[in-house]
Amino acid sequence: MYAIVFADRNGHELLPLTSRVPIPMLPVLGKPLIVHTLEDLADANVRSVLLVLTADDRQTENALGNGTAWGLRLTCTSSRAGDTPGDVARRFAADLPDKLLALRGDVLRGRLTRTFLNAAANVLATQVIATTGGRSVGLCLCRQRDLQLDTLAWPMPVREPKDSGWRSIELGRAGYSALDSATAFYLAHLDGIERRFGDLAVHPAAVSQHRHLASGIALIGDHCKIAPDATLHGPLAIGDNVTIGKGVFMHSCVVMPGTHIPDGLSIRNAIVNSDMAMGMDGKEIFRSPDRQARRRKAEQITNVRTRPQKAEAG
Repeated sequence: MYAIVFADRNGHELLPLTSRVPIPMLPVLGKPLIVHTLEDLADANVRSVLLVLTADDRQTENALGNGTAWGLRLTCTSSRAGDTPGDVARRFAADLPDKLLALRGDVLRGRLTRTFLNAAANVLATQVIATTGGRSVGLCLCRQRDLQLDTLAWPMPVREPKDSGWRSIELGRAGYSALDSATAFYLAHLDGIERRFGDLAVHPAAVSQHRHLASGIALIGDHCKIAPDATLHGPLAIGDNVTIGKGVFMHSCVVMPGTHIPDGLSIRNAIVNSDMAMGMDGKEIFRSPDRQARRRKAEQITNVRTRPQKAEAG
Protein backbone atom coordinates (compact mmCIF):
# COMPACT_ATOMS: atom_id res chain seq x y z
CA MET A 1 0.00 0.00 0.00
CA TYR A 2 1.14 3.52 -0.89
CA ALA A 3 0.23 6.58 1.20
CA ILE A 4 0.38 10.31 0.65
CA VAL A 5 0.57 12.09 4.00
CA PHE A 6 -0.20 15.80 4.42
CA ALA A 7 1.67 17.44 7.30
CA ASP A 8 1.87 20.96 5.92
CA ARG A 9 -0.33 23.03 8.22
CA ASN A 10 1.48 26.08 9.60
CA GLY A 11 0.62 25.46 13.26
CA HIS A 12 -0.33 29.06 14.09
CA GLU A 13 -3.22 27.79 16.19
CA LEU A 14 -0.72 26.14 18.56
CA LEU A 15 1.60 29.11 19.10
CA PRO A 16 3.82 29.54 21.05
CA LEU A 17 4.36 25.75 21.15
CA THR A 18 5.19 25.77 17.44
CA SER A 19 7.35 28.92 17.46
CA ARG A 20 10.55 26.84 17.30
CA VAL A 21 9.27 23.43 16.23
CA PRO A 22 7.24 22.61 13.09
CA ILE A 23 3.99 20.94 13.92
CA PRO A 24 4.99 17.45 12.64
CA MET A 25 7.87 17.48 15.16
CA LEU A 26 5.78 18.80 18.06
CA PRO A 27 6.30 16.38 20.97
CA VAL A 28 3.05 14.58 21.73
CA LEU A 29 2.90 11.79 24.31
CA GLY A 30 6.60 11.10 24.25
CA LYS A 31 7.38 11.31 20.53
CA PRO A 32 7.03 13.70 17.57
CA LEU A 33 3.48 13.94 16.27
CA ILE A 34 4.37 12.65 12.79
CA VAL A 35 5.92 9.51 14.29
CA HIS A 36 2.52 8.43 15.63
CA THR A 37 1.24 8.54 12.03
CA LEU A 38 4.24 6.67 10.61
CA GLU A 39 3.91 3.93 13.22
CA ASP A 40 0.22 3.56 12.43
CA LEU A 41 0.97 3.27 8.70
CA ALA A 42 3.67 0.67 9.26
CA ASP A 43 1.26 -1.33 11.45
CA ALA A 44 -1.23 -1.30 8.55
CA ASN A 45 1.39 -2.69 6.12
CA VAL A 46 1.85 0.58 4.27
CA ARG A 47 5.36 0.53 2.85
CA SER A 48 5.76 3.63 0.64
CA VAL A 49 4.98 7.15 1.86
CA LEU A 50 5.05 10.55 0.16
CA LEU A 51 5.16 13.10 2.99
CA VAL A 52 4.01 16.64 2.17
CA LEU A 53 5.56 19.36 4.37
CA THR A 54 5.63 23.15 4.36
CA ALA A 55 8.28 24.69 2.12
CA ASP A 56 10.49 25.73 5.06
CA ASP A 57 10.25 22.52 7.10
CA ARG A 58 13.71 21.01 6.84
CA GLN A 59 13.68 19.95 10.48
CA THR A 60 11.11 17.22 9.91
CA GLU A 61 12.72 16.01 6.70
CA ASN A 62 16.15 15.75 8.35
CA ALA A 63 14.78 13.97 11.42
CA LEU A 64 12.87 11.29 9.50
CA GLY A 65 15.42 10.49 6.82
CA ASN A 66 14.25 7.86 4.35
CA GLY A 67 11.85 6.20 6.80
CA THR A 68 13.78 2.97 7.34
CA ALA A 69 13.44 3.36 11.12
CA TRP A 70 9.77 2.46 10.65
CA GLY A 71 10.19 0.00 7.82
CA LEU A 72 9.00 2.57 5.27
CA ARG A 73 10.25 4.04 2.00
CA LEU A 74 9.76 7.72 2.75
CA THR A 75 10.00 10.60 0.29
CA CYS A 76 9.43 14.22 1.31
CA THR A 77 8.06 17.04 -0.81
CA SER A 78 6.69 20.53 -0.18
CA SER A 79 3.32 22.09 -0.81
CA ARG A 80 3.12 25.43 -2.59
CA ALA A 81 1.31 28.56 -1.45
CA GLY A 82 -2.40 28.11 -2.07
CA ASP A 83 -2.15 24.37 -2.75
CA THR A 84 -5.01 22.12 -1.70
CA PRO A 85 -4.32 18.45 -0.95
CA GLY A 86 -5.90 17.63 -4.31
CA ASP A 87 -3.54 20.02 -6.09
CA VAL A 88 -0.51 18.31 -4.54
CA ALA A 89 -1.77 14.82 -5.32
CA ARG A 90 -2.56 15.70 -8.93
CA ARG A 91 0.93 17.17 -9.36
CA PHE A 92 2.35 13.74 -8.52
CA ALA A 93 -0.42 11.74 -10.19
CA ALA A 94 1.89 10.13 -12.74
CA ASP A 95 3.93 8.60 -9.92
CA LEU A 96 0.99 7.51 -7.77
CA PRO A 97 -0.74 4.14 -8.00
CA ASP A 98 -4.45 3.91 -8.85
CA LYS A 99 -5.18 2.81 -5.28
CA LEU A 100 -3.62 4.69 -2.41
CA LEU A 101 -4.21 5.96 1.09
CA ALA A 102 -4.40 9.73 1.65
CA LEU A 103 -4.35 11.20 5.13
CA ARG A 104 -3.37 14.08 7.37
CA GLY A 105 -0.24 13.34 9.39
CA ASP A 106 -0.43 16.45 11.60
CA VAL A 107 -3.40 15.29 13.65
CA LEU A 108 -3.41 12.63 16.37
CA ARG A 109 -5.12 9.29 15.82
CA GLY A 110 -4.97 5.96 17.55
CA ARG A 111 -4.05 2.88 15.55
CA LEU A 112 -6.98 3.24 13.13
CA THR A 113 -5.55 2.63 9.68
CA ARG A 114 -5.51 -1.16 9.67
CA THR A 115 -9.12 -1.33 10.90
CA PHE A 116 -10.19 1.28 8.35
CA LEU A 117 -8.53 -0.47 5.40
CA ASN A 118 -10.04 -3.82 6.32
CA ALA A 119 -13.51 -2.27 6.45
CA ALA A 120 -13.00 -0.19 3.29
CA ALA A 121 -12.06 -3.28 1.27
CA ASN A 122 -15.75 -4.24 1.25
CA VAL A 123 -17.04 -0.80 0.23
CA LEU A 124 -17.62 -0.18 -3.47
CA ALA A 125 -16.72 3.47 -4.00
CA THR A 126 -14.03 5.47 -5.74
CA GLN A 127 -13.08 7.10 -2.42
CA VAL A 128 -13.82 6.04 1.15
CA ILE A 129 -13.29 8.24 4.21
CA ALA A 130 -13.03 7.34 7.89
CA THR A 131 -15.26 9.18 10.35
CA THR A 132 -15.90 9.27 14.06
CA GLY A 133 -19.11 10.82 15.28
CA GLY A 134 -19.85 11.71 11.66
CA ARG A 135 -16.72 13.84 11.31
CA SER A 136 -13.71 13.00 9.16
CA VAL A 137 -10.55 11.90 10.97
CA GLY A 138 -8.36 12.81 7.99
CA LEU A 139 -8.06 9.32 6.54
CA CYS A 140 -9.14 8.42 3.00
CA LEU A 141 -8.79 5.44 0.65
CA CYS A 142 -8.63 6.51 -2.99
CA ARG A 143 -9.30 4.29 -6.01
CA GLN A 144 -8.90 6.76 -8.85
CA ARG A 145 -6.23 9.02 -10.33
CA ASP A 146 -8.33 12.21 -10.42
CA LEU A 147 -8.07 12.83 -6.69
CA GLN A 148 -10.62 15.06 -4.97
CA LEU A 149 -9.25 15.49 -1.46
CA ASP A 150 -11.16 18.44 -0.06
CA THR A 151 -11.92 16.41 3.05
CA LEU A 152 -8.18 16.58 3.89
CA ALA A 153 -7.89 20.37 3.55
CA TRP A 154 -6.89 22.37 6.63
CA PRO A 155 -8.87 23.36 8.59
CA MET A 156 -10.66 20.08 8.06
CA PRO A 157 -14.29 20.45 6.96
CA VAL A 158 -17.00 19.53 9.45
CA ARG A 159 -19.29 17.92 6.86
CA GLU A 160 -18.64 14.97 4.61
CA PRO A 161 -18.32 15.70 0.88
CA LYS A 162 -21.50 15.42 -1.18
CA ASP A 163 -20.30 13.25 -4.03
CA SER A 164 -21.83 10.07 -5.39
CA GLY A 165 -18.39 8.48 -5.59
CA TRP A 166 -17.68 8.95 -1.87
CA ARG A 167 -18.59 6.64 0.98
CA SER A 168 -17.78 6.90 4.67
CA ILE A 169 -16.99 4.32 7.33
CA GLU A 170 -17.91 5.22 10.90
CA LEU A 171 -15.23 4.02 13.31
CA GLY A 172 -17.26 4.73 16.44
CA ARG A 173 -15.53 6.28 19.44
CA ALA A 174 -12.09 6.07 17.91
CA GLY A 175 -9.21 7.98 19.45
CA TYR A 176 -8.79 11.20 17.50
CA SER A 177 -7.78 14.82 18.06
CA ALA A 178 -7.28 17.53 15.45
CA LEU A 179 -4.84 19.29 17.83
CA ASP A 180 -6.30 22.56 16.61
CA SER A 181 -5.98 24.53 19.86
CA ALA A 182 -4.03 24.61 23.11
CA THR A 183 -7.03 23.04 24.81
CA ALA A 184 -7.08 20.17 22.32
CA PHE A 185 -3.32 19.67 22.73
CA TYR A 186 -3.64 19.56 26.52
CA LEU A 187 -6.61 17.19 26.56
CA ALA A 188 -5.03 14.86 23.98
CA HIS A 189 -2.19 14.23 26.41
CA LEU A 190 -4.55 13.47 29.26
CA ASP A 191 -6.63 11.20 27.03
CA GLY A 192 -3.48 9.44 25.84
CA ILE A 193 -2.07 8.62 29.25
CA GLU A 194 -5.50 7.61 30.52
CA ARG A 195 -5.84 5.20 27.56
CA ARG A 196 -8.74 6.93 25.84
CA PHE A 197 -6.93 6.62 22.50
CA GLY A 198 -7.36 2.86 22.37
CA ASP A 199 -4.16 1.24 21.17
CA LEU A 200 -2.20 4.43 20.54
CA ALA A 201 1.45 3.54 21.01
CA VAL A 202 2.81 5.64 23.88
CA HIS A 203 6.47 5.58 24.86
CA PRO A 204 7.54 5.36 27.59
CA ALA A 205 4.49 3.60 28.98
CA ALA A 206 2.22 5.50 31.34
CA VAL A 207 2.88 4.37 34.89
CA SER A 208 0.53 4.17 37.83
CA GLN A 209 3.28 4.22 40.43
CA HIS A 210 6.37 6.42 40.61
CA ARG A 211 8.40 7.51 43.62
CA HIS A 212 7.50 11.15 42.95
CA LEU A 213 3.85 10.51 42.08
CA ALA A 214 1.43 11.14 44.95
CA SER A 215 -1.71 10.17 43.00
CA GLY A 216 -2.98 9.41 39.53
CA ILE A 217 -0.88 8.32 36.56
CA ALA A 218 1.93 10.01 34.68
CA LEU A 219 3.95 9.76 31.49
CA ILE A 220 7.52 10.62 32.50
CA GLY A 221 10.18 10.94 29.81
CA ASP A 222 13.83 9.95 29.79
CA HIS A 223 16.63 11.78 31.62
CA CYS A 224 14.31 13.76 33.91
CA LYS A 225 15.57 15.16 37.22
CA ILE A 226 12.91 15.56 39.87
CA ALA A 227 13.69 16.96 43.32
CA PRO A 228 12.97 14.47 46.14
CA ASP A 229 10.49 16.83 47.81
CA ALA A 230 8.54 17.65 44.62
CA THR A 231 4.88 16.58 44.78
CA LEU A 232 3.26 15.34 41.58
CA HIS A 233 -0.40 14.51 41.04
CA GLY A 234 -1.52 12.90 37.81
CA PRO A 235 -2.51 12.88 35.13
CA LEU A 236 0.82 14.33 34.03
CA ALA A 237 2.71 14.20 30.75
CA ILE A 238 6.36 15.12 31.31
CA GLY A 239 8.74 15.20 28.34
CA ASP A 240 12.39 14.17 28.13
CA ASN A 241 15.16 16.10 29.87
CA VAL A 242 12.86 17.95 32.26
CA THR A 243 14.16 19.34 35.55
CA ILE A 244 11.67 19.89 38.39
CA GLY A 245 13.00 21.93 41.29
CA LYS A 246 12.69 21.65 45.04
CA GLY A 247 9.26 21.94 46.59
CA VAL A 248 7.45 22.05 43.25
CA PHE A 249 3.78 21.04 43.28
CA MET A 250 2.23 19.92 39.98
CA HIS A 251 -1.26 18.68 39.16
CA SER A 252 -2.64 17.76 35.73
CA CYS A 253 0.04 19.39 33.57
CA VAL A 254 1.76 18.85 30.25
CA VAL A 255 5.48 19.67 30.47
CA MET A 256 7.39 20.08 27.21
CA PRO A 257 10.84 18.47 26.73
CA GLY A 258 13.84 20.36 28.07
CA THR A 259 11.83 22.45 30.53
CA HIS A 260 13.32 23.65 33.83
CA ILE A 261 10.74 24.35 36.53
CA PRO A 262 12.22 26.57 39.28
CA ASP A 263 12.03 25.75 42.97
CA GLY A 264 8.79 26.27 44.83
CA LEU A 265 6.34 26.68 41.97
CA SER A 266 2.80 25.36 42.24
CA ILE A 267 1.29 24.59 38.83
CA ARG A 268 -2.13 23.23 37.98
CA ASN A 269 -3.84 22.48 34.67
CA ALA A 270 -1.27 24.07 32.40
CA ILE A 271 1.06 23.45 29.48
CA VAL A 272 4.58 24.34 30.58
CA ASN A 273 7.74 24.97 28.59
CA SER A 274 11.04 26.66 29.38
CA ASP A 275 9.68 30.12 28.61
CA MET A 276 6.19 30.10 30.03
CA ALA A 277 3.13 28.25 31.24
CA MET A 278 -0.23 28.69 29.61
CA GLY A 279 -3.70 27.58 30.50
CA MET A 280 -5.85 25.26 28.46
CA ASP A 281 -7.39 28.27 26.74
CA GLY A 282 -3.99 29.19 25.32
CA LYS A 283 -3.60 32.29 27.50
CA GLU A 284 -0.29 32.91 29.21
CA ILE A 285 -0.56 32.49 32.97
CA PHE A 286 3.13 32.57 33.82
CA ARG A 287 6.39 33.63 32.21
CA SER A 288 9.67 32.15 33.37
CA PRO A 289 11.24 34.62 35.80
CA ASP A 290 14.70 36.08 35.29
CA ARG A 291 17.48 35.44 37.81
CA GLN A 292 16.46 38.32 40.03
CA ALA A 293 12.81 37.27 40.07
CA ARG A 294 13.75 33.72 40.99
CA ARG A 295 14.98 34.98 44.34
CA ARG A 296 11.50 36.18 45.18
CA LYS A 297 8.72 34.10 46.60
CA ALA A 298 7.53 31.56 44.02
CA GLU A 299 4.33 32.38 42.23
CA GLN A 300 1.22 30.25 42.54
CA ILE A 301 -0.07 29.20 39.15
CA THR A 302 -3.65 28.01 38.84
CA ASN A 303 -6.15 27.58 36.10
CA VAL A 304 -9.81 26.55 36.05
CA ARG A 305 -10.33 22.86 35.48
CA THR A 306 -12.45 21.79 32.54
CA ARG A 307 -12.89 18.13 33.46
CA PRO A 308 -13.30 16.23 36.75
CA GLN A 309 -10.05 15.22 38.40
CA LYS A 310 -9.22 12.50 40.89
CA ALA A 311 -8.99 13.58 44.49
CA GLU A 312 -5.53 14.58 45.63
CA ALA A 313 -3.71 12.34 48.03
CA GLY A 314 -3.97 13.34 51.65
